[in-house]
Amino acid sequence: MTGRILTLAACGALLLMASGDALAGDTHERGDNSRAAIGLKVAGANGLDLQQENAQVGLGSYLVNAQGCNDCHTWPNFAPGHDPFARQPQQVNVPVYLAGGRLFSTPGGDFCSRNITPAPGTSKPAGLSEDDFLYVIRTGCDPQEHNFRDPEKCELLQIMPWPLYSKMTNSDLRAIYAYLRALPHANPNPSPIPAAAQCTPDPQGIAGQ
Repeated sequence: MTGRILTLAACGALLLMASGDALAGDTHERGDNSRAAIGLKVAGANGLDLQQENAQVGLGSYLVNAQGCNDCHTWPNFAPGHDPFARQPQQVNVPVYLAGGRLFSTPGGDFCSRNITPAPGTSKPAGLSEDDFLYVIRTGCDPQEHNFRDPEKCELLQIMPWPLYSKMTNSDLRAIYAYLRALPHANPNPSPIPAAAQCTPDPQGIAGQ
């Protein structure tokens, strides 16, 4: 049921992305330029110093934040006193932003969200090259599974709504990668509240490499 709810939420987010002109407010702009500007503004409002203010990174920020990646890959989702569901001014939990570690218990088993920030000492989100990142999104293959390179035999990622994201264009997915690449590495919160939903993400990168 949890997976279904997350998938429906992601579907709604994708529909929201498709109507990006509505989010552009009074500017009435169209296309990637307006979405990139929104993405950079959202990142700044959340206290994220991208140190790379270009259109591709801005578009990636727009897509990541509109899709709700923070909902699964950051735990707790929001900084203390900044939970919009409690009518507080919204701000993501920057120290653990997209570092994974959120537990999802489903009838099919327990799953832990991955750390999709750049691996330590690299500029590779989730420890993946851009080509491998796109491959994961297109196939759903788990990079920590020994059949990762075989889309017919690999274990598939669960909870992660990759079937929806796989419909996105290469340019959009590359923008997401560029945004994630511009972020600093982060570690999951070692003592979140509530702690019951905390878990240890699988290692970043591809198993055996």
